[in-house]
Amino acid sequence: MKFECVADGIYLLKIPFNGIWAGVYLVRGEALTLIDSGLDAEGVDGAILPALRKFGAAPSDLDLLLCTHTHGDHIGGHARLKELAPRLRVAATALQREKLADPLACNIAIRRTFPEDSPPPSRHLRGVAVQLCLREGDCADRLCVIPTSGHDDDAVCFFDGRTGTLLTGDSLQQDGTDTQGVGLYMYLDDYRASIRRLMALDAARIVCGHPFRPLGAVAEGKEACKRYLSFCLELTDIYQEEVERFSKEGKTPRACAEALIRARGGKMPEHLFLARYTVREHLKKIQGEV
Repeated sequence: MKFECVADGIYLLKIPFNGIWAGVYLVRGEALTLIDSGLDAEGVDGAILPALRKFGAAPSDLDLLLCTHTHGDHIGGHARLKELAPRLRVAATALQREKLADPLACNIAIRRTFPEDSPPPSRHLRGVAVQLCLREGDCADRLCVIPTSGHDDDAVCFFDGRTGTLLTGDSLQQDGTDTQGVGLYMYLDDYRASIRRLMALDAARIVCGHPFRPLGAVAEGKEACKRYLSFCLELTDIYQEEVERFSKEGKTPRACAEALIRARGGKMPEHLFLARYTVREHLKKIQGEV
């Protein structure tokens, strides 16, 4: 595994994760910045450190550690990186800062909503302190911070105006990954608004944090980026129509989640909690119209 160049000075490392991969971005500007850190300390030691060595760098060469959001598969290695490089500055938004202080508590809270359909908590997660607080429009070296609530409320994207590259983490879901079944958003209205905000950027390249279905992790060129964003937005309407149909058929919320996965051609995941969050958001729309 190595950091693969996706744009001038921007690299992507694909760390194996639950049958797919989770992305870690490395950006070289005036500073050397790492965005996201994988699932755990083992991922740092077994994937990130060897990839840094191949790149000609060590943890001590990193200047900034950012995250696209605070789900465990994206910040699970933060604490280990701070152990290896104590002078490494962790930068995050105010919402992310609160969650990074105790990521296990956030992990437990996410699972508490649908306990019967959730895996055990990720008890390896450890907190880190944030040294630099980022706000909307701030620049972390060459990267502009763009809040993109939807997938979760603390999600952000990073835009590099030099290359027109948009690093999105999980902010753009398409039809989800093979392990999710469908796209995951915990805040539907915010998700739609975030996509529209990203459309206004006229990005030349999108690089996601996982291989989402069916368009993959990368969109190359302005037209491809427009299609990618439009597809993500269109899917929210398709999901709404499907969930409304399942609800009228008398399906329970859990059965709606299973039916939506089948309707979209996804693989049925071992745990349904991610799909249930998405379905919950669409059921709220139906209930609001009654």
